[in-house]
Amino acid sequence: MHFIYSHPFDDGSYYLKTKDGLNFEKVKFDLNDISYLYNDFDNNVYLLSQHAFSYYKITKKGDDIVENKIPFPLTFMFKDQNLEVFGINKDIQSNTLDVRDLKYHKKYQIEYPTYLSLMNYDDKYIYLSNDVIDQEKSVIRIISRENGEEVKTIEISSTATDLVFYKDKVVAVTDHFLHFIDKNTFDVMDVSYPLSSAVGEGDKAISINNKLYVSYNNKGKVSILTLDEKYKWENTINLDINYGSGKFIDHQFFVLEQYELSEDAGGKLSVYDITEDKVTSIFLPKQDRKVQDFVLTKNN
Repeated sequence: MHFIYSHPFDDGSYYLKTKDGLNFEKVKFDLNDISYLYNDFDNNVYLLSQHAFSYYKITKKGDDIVENKIPFPLTFMFKDQNLEVFGINKDIQSNTLDVRDLKYHKKYQIEYPTYLSLMNYDDKYIYLSNDVIDQEKSVIRIISRENGEEVKTIEISSTATDLVFYKDKVVAVTDHFLHFIDKNTFDVMDVSYPLSSAVGEGDKAISINNKLYVSYNNKGKVSILTLDEKYKWENTINLDINYGSGKFIDHQFFVLEQYELSEDAGGKLSVYDITEDKVTSIFLPKQDRKVQDFVLTKNN
């Protein structure tokens, strides 16, 4: 487990890693405004900022960083063995999608209206979440990997907070709806959550054993919703976990809770295991910066 503590303006960010949740190794980097961690297919960990003109790769030893200068800040990055995709925040009116596709031997850029937030992909397509700020709408753009051209634009209810695959569909998770996009026809089916939209919002999702699990911010607490194969809501599990930054990894849902600097610990990472229906938690060491994000790597 890897954690980053940082401040928007003051230099000095702390990178902590642990294998057991008890013993932490800490390195201080002379950086500020590090909001996100990203780990790629090869277990490399990157430090990202949405405002900086650089991103940083942590060395394998974990004690140093390599700076990668960029012309504009990133909105997201994705690195797999055969595909690299960057969202580039060019200005307040336009973002650039930068693609290097080794499978199809393609390298190209596409300009879009601001803002590009996240993506997913399969063998044929790149699925891109784009908030068109000046038109106050959110869309999913589907781009052919074979020729690098957009083949479909689908308007959705609001910003997608996750893009996952479920059976033969792409699922765009939004605050009040799941949008199921058929990967062959691009037809869309909308499913609302079983809880009232007045009490919270959906966030992340994962497919496990032909069921779709969705994390839901339920009045500030974590709920896990289960959708069955017939697209019917099957179960709701309410957890005594404060909703923070959440991620599904395999069959577990991880929630990072940020603590104020005045508190005794630096934060808390709670883990809900879907298969065992069990919650475990670790408290993070206190620093003079707030914890911002975490990632898990295969070798941890």
